[in-house]
Amino acid sequence: LTEVELLTTLSKKFHLQVVDLDTYQIDPEAAQGFPAALLATHGVLPIDADPSDIPRFGALGVIASTQAIFATPDKTTLQNYVPLLGPAREPHAMPFKALDDAGAMQAFGSDYPVFPIDPLLGTWIAVTRTNPDGTPAGGWLPQHRLSLDAALRHYTAGSAYSAFREQELGTLRAGMLADFVVLSHEIFGVEPTALLTSKPVLTVMGGRETYRAPTRPVARIRTVDVSVM
Repeated sequence: LTEVELLTTLSKKFHLQVVDLDTYQIDPEAAQGFPAALLATHGVLPIDADPSDIPRFGALGVIASTQAIFATPDKTTLQNYVPLLGPAREPHAMPFKALDDAGAMQAFGSDYPVFPIDPLLGTWIAVTRTNPDGTPAGGWLPQHRLSLDAALRHYTAGSAYSAFREQELGTLRAGMLADFVVLSHEIFGVEPTALLTSKPVLTVMGGRETYRAPTRPVARIRTVDVSVM
């Protein structure tokens, strides 16, 4: 869809039917201004937004459905994508930090199966803007790096919000479903490389154990009846 009027009409119809409308944006110039056509809780992805549009995400309540792993500065990105962007647009590519600063709600995804579904790898990219080998030095467009807290929040609370399930998923607190993962290494207060070496040793969904690493002992988790939480 390229016509703002048509997009506005569709958005209103979906909104009245309580149906989420996600719009896939490719060209920032073609998409300039179209977040105004979307009502609150609808989303735009994958977000290569014109700088003038970024503040409007927060103001309009439009979800920025972003993929951290899209900011991987590999050969495909630096040799193909960056030249297509050009020097004027490149500084605004994958502007995760700018979206946060504008008060936008971000929901991180993976674009799987095109890209790996690994959220730890995606978090590494969001925090460092480098490849796993640390290149390029200092990161690609480091002004868009996120804190570890912010990156994890977008993968959890942000994604739950985009699915209209923020009252039951996305955070660990009383009354919420007990969905969590136990990692093999601490990732807070240490070097970001811990994100690359950590592995899940236990996962719990809805208070029930769904995965346990066979070679890593973990204290037994008591099954929780989430219906009474």
